[in-house]
This record gives sequence, C-alpha cells and structure tokens, in this order.
Amino acid sequence: MPRSLRIIFGLFFSIKCCIGVNLTGGDISGCEASKGCFFGDDTVIACVFNGTSGYIFAAWNDKTDGHIDREATWRYIDPSSIGVINSDMKCSGRWRFQPRPSITNAPEYIMNLSSPSYSFHILFARGYADRYSAELMGHSITDGSGFPWISKDTITFCQDGQCSLNGTDEIQFPQGAHQSAIPRIVKHFVAAGHAIFMMGSFWIFAGPAILTARYLKCQKSSCWYGTHGIFMIIVFILVTIAFFGNFYQAEWRLFTCSTLCVYEDYVKFVHTIVGIFTYVCVCLQVIVGIFRPKKESSKRPCANWFHTGVGIMAWIGGSTACVLGCHLGKTGLYEFGLYPQHVMTVVIGTFIMVAFLCEVSSRRNKYIPEGVKRPEGPSGGCNSFSVFLVIVYSVVAVLAVALLTVFLFSIMYTRGFRW
Repeated sequence: MPRSLRIIFGLFFSIKCCIGVNLTGGDISGCEASKGCFFGDDTVIACVFNGTSGYIFAAWNDKTDGHIDREATWRYIDPSSIGVINSDMKCSGRWRFQPRPSITNAPEYIMNLSSPSYSFHILFARGYADRYSAELMGHSITDGSGFPWISKDTITFCQDGQCSLNGTDEIQFPQGAHQSAIPRIVKHFVAAGHAIFMMGSFWIFAGPAILTARYLKCQKSSCWYGTHGIFMIIVFILVTIAFFGNFYQAEWRLFTCSTLCVYEDYVKFVHTIVGIFTYVCVCLQVIVGIFRPKKESSKRPCANWFHTGVGIMAWIGGSTACVLGCHLGKTGLYEFGLYPQHVMTVVIGTFIMVAFLCEVSSRRNKYIPEGVKRPEGPSGGCNSFSVFLVIVYSVVAVLAVALLTVFLFSIMYTRGFRW
C-alpha cells in the first residue's frame, strides 16, 4: 500500500554513498522520484562531487541519460552541505514545496513532488559526472551494490491535512528496496541466451537449411528434405525460446524512446521491430509447411514460392537483428569495438558467396517430383562442389557463433555476473 509523508516546508533530504577513490572524473549520487518502478521520466536530486568541490542539482532522467536543469536547481534546491569524508560522499538540503515556482525551460520534466495525488517510487543511483561541467554521465552497470536501487512501495509527499504521518517522520532508504524484480543475473543470462539462440538458429541451422533446399536436392534420395525439415523445426524452437525469453527478461515491456532520442534508442526500437517481424515470418513458415498443398495441386508452385520468399526474409531479418544487437547495452558487444560486426559480416558474406557459387556451379536441374516429372526432362541431382560449399559455410557459422558466445559471456563475467 502507498505510504504518505507530511512535509510542511519542503522535502529535507540527506544522501550518502561510498564513492571510493576516483582521480580522473567526478562522482554522482542521485535520488529520483518516479511514477513507475523503472528508470525513465523521473525527477532527480543529484549530488555531484568533482574532486575539489560539490554541487546539488535538480535534474531529470529520460530512460537513457540524466540531464541537469539549472533553472529548476535555483528555484527548488536549498543546499545545506556536500562533501567527502573517508571516501563517503554526503549531501543534504531541502527541496522547496511552497510556493511551487514556475520553470520556463521544459517544466514538464520536473514533477510536482508536493502534489497529494501523486505516489512515487524512490530510486537511488550512483555513477559518474563530468568533473568540469558536472553533467551526468550515467550510473554503474556492474552487478553489485553499486547498481541502482528501487523502492518496492510508493510514497506520497503531501502538504494537506490528510497525510497520516507528521513532519518529523523520515524515510530510511534503501530499506525495503530492490535492484530488479527479476534477479539481474537471470536477466543478463537470458539476454545473452537470446543472442546466442538467435545467431545459432539463423546462421547454424537456417542458413544450411536454405542452401540444402535450394542446391542439394537429389532425385535418388530424400535426405535433403529431412535435413531441411529437421533444421527448420530446430530454428522454430530456438527462435521461440529466444523471443519470449527476451520479453520475460524485459518484464513484458516494449522499449520506447522517452524524450531525447539518441542513436542507441533508435537501434533498440529497430531491433525490436525487426525481431517481431522475423518471428512472424518464422511462424508463417511453420504454418505453410504444415498446410502446403499436395504435389498435384495447381496451388503448389505458389505455396513453394511463398515459402521460399518468407524464409529468405526471415533469414535477412534475423541477421539484421543480430547485427543491430551489437549496439545494445545489455549484450555489451560494443566493448569489443568492431570485432563482433566483422565476425557477423564474415558469416553473412560467406552465406551470400556460397549461394552465388552454388547457383553458378549447379547444373540448374532442380528436383521434379515423380508425379509431374517428364520422361524427356533432365535428371535431378546435386554436385559435390555444392556440398563442399555448404559444409564450408556451416563450419564458418559454427566458429563465428562460438566466438561471439565467448564475447557475450566474457562481458557478463567482467560485469560481475557469475553463477
């Protein structure tokens, strides 16, 4: 149940955190008031220490970055003290409630904390700031106590007589707080598994399945059909696990850019759109494969063309989503620079080159079912060079996915996520 706190003259705050030794930049600790239990569109009290002096700012968070509002700072904040003693940074002051001043610069970002109609979650974060401009540079993402904390219950800061608590009550934080409803190690493990399953399904299984169905058809044996079908069933299972697993670790929320959209925000949004499109294509492939018309049906060629076209779009979509995933913060692949993109480019380029060489070198005598085969028609079959090329691509795909898997788990290890 939401709790209420009666504040008469304003919100008196005292924020303390251990910052250790930081000689290269500034440190920040911040307390945020949020209408939801996730970061984004929050009003922030930011304490910044640059090594020699400290400042207290009113700021706001737009899901991606924190932004100082110097006008709101002047109108709202009454700083009391800020300093560092024995690696502990502590700041205190008052957030003025009466009267509520007007802000000309983006007033919608600084919420009315004194409104009795609002209940807020309290969030606490610490991180870094520019030591010269004091601009906020982000919070810690390493697993442990340094990651942001969020209150489980909501609190109302109010001034009317309906508040049940008196003005001397105080809130101790982070008592009763948590860092994530789903354990962070589970979220990162599922996110890494999502990436591995998607890369493995489209490059290790879907790629050879597409090449097999196109270039390794053989009249004398139907093993190509069995290989294609088994691989695509594996693709559907892996993609389904990855798709819903990713929504689970995101707590069933779609990412939306809040206010100041930067490159990473657009990448996340496009990655989500492409991923959903790809999963729809994979589901269509399964449906078409189950209900495909009989060999003698006049609709069979149309169904085959639809099946082929949707399959290629699914592979392109899956590969695109994998490349976009290099820029997402949770994977951490950007910490390896351009190496992940180079590895993915090798896989995609190898697939395209193998498909081109198989198309050129094949005898172009596609397999014709017995029921519609013409006696004078060419005999079916596949050449050994095409088989060799498909094997080469499969080896490249397995090695690439294995290397990217090492990248993903090494990032998890450096961020402190260990079983």
